[in-house]
Amino acid sequence: MKKKQLGLSMPGVLALMVLAIMILRAAISLIPMYWDDVMVGSILDTIQETKAISSKTSTSDAKRLLEKRFQSNNLPISTDQLEIDRSERRLVLTFTYERRDDFLSNIDFVLTFTHRKDFTQ
Repeated sequence: MKKKQLGLSMPGVLALMVLAIMILRAAISLIPMYWDDVMVGSILDTIQETKAISSKTSTSDAKRLLEKRFQSNNLPISTDQLEIDRSERRLVLTFTYERRDDFLSNIDFVLTFTHRKDFTQ
């Protein structure tokens, strides 16, 4: 009586290794981008809690403050996409930005993050 073969063949093992390497490479690309986004959210929360930005803060001062905080935390994020809506007693920051990272040769990961903070007096 013949026994059935157990386990993977060599091509199966190689395919599994290639898949594992691709998943590891994706994690190496994506995890830092998500971690940077967590840091951006933390910075915006800290600014809101410490009241470093209020409804009377000018647009240029708000951008300058955010750029300074991003730079001190080594975040490669520009404040060019920062939108500020203001009224008499209200200032709303809407920050939408895009991050890109290489995956394999000409294949990129493109992630878009959005944060919105309301500074009401």
